[in-house]
Amino acid sequence: AFDRPVEASFTSVRVVDPPSGLLDTVGGSTIWLDGNLAWMSAFELPVVTVGGRRCRSDRWADVQVLECVAPPGEGAGFALEVTVTNPFLPTSSFQLNDSSMRVSYAPPVVQFVLPDADLPADGSQPVRVLGRYFGVRADAAAEVFLNGTLLTGCTRLSDAEVRCLLPPTQGANVPLRVRVGAQESDPVPISFRSPVVTRVEPPVVLPANGSVTQSFLLHGSGFEGGLVG
Repeated sequence: AFDRPVEASFTSVRVVDPPSGLLDTVGGSTIWLDGNLAWMSAFELPVVTVGGRRCRSDRWADVQVLECVAPPGEGAGFALEVTVTNPFLPTSSFQLNDSSMRVSYAPPVVQFVLPDADLPADGSQPVRVLGRYFGVRADAAAEVFLNGTLLTGCTRLSDAEVRCLLPPTQGANVPLRVRVGAQESDPVPISFRSPVVTRVEPPVVLPANGSVTQSFLLHGSGFEGGLVG
C-alpha cells in the first residue's frame, strides 16, 4: 500500500528567487519547501499548487527540499498544497499540506505616470501608468483609482503598464493607485491644469463686505471636473 509515511512533513517554506521573498506576478519565482523527505524516491512524483494553481514545474531538489517554480498570480496569503503520487500505484496518493505554509505575490508598484502634471481638466488626456506587478492573468484585473474613485477607462497592456483615459478632474497632487489581487500600490500624485478666467459678464464690482448678489457668467477654461465658487 502506498500510505503517507509517519515522518513525512515540511518544516518551512522559502521563496529563494527573487530575494525579496515575494513572488513575481508573471510567474517563475522559485519556492523551496524544506522538510523530512529522506524517504522519498524517484518514483514519488510531487504536484505543487499555489492557491489552487499548478506550479510551472515541481521536483525533489534533494532529500530535504521540494522545489516549485511558481505560476503567474496576484494576491497574498496563498497556501501551498502538495500531492504525491506513484505511477506504479496510480490509485494511491497522499498530501503533505500545512496551512501555515503560505506565500504572497508582490503588490503592485507604480513608478511613473506619464504625463503627471498640467493635465487637462476635461479628461481628454490619456496617461501611461508604469511600474511592476500589475499582473498578467486575464481573470485578475489591474484596477486604477484616482482620489479613491475606480476609473473605468483603463486597459492593462502588460505586467508593467496600464493606460487610462482620465475623467474630468481638478486639483494638484491628486493620488493615483493601482490595485491587483486586493493589494494596493502606494499613491503617486498627479496634477491637473488650473482653471483660467478670461472674462466676467456682466462686469462685477465687489462690495466692501465681499457679498455678491447678482448673477454673472464666467468665461475661460479648465472648469470641468470641479465646482466654481
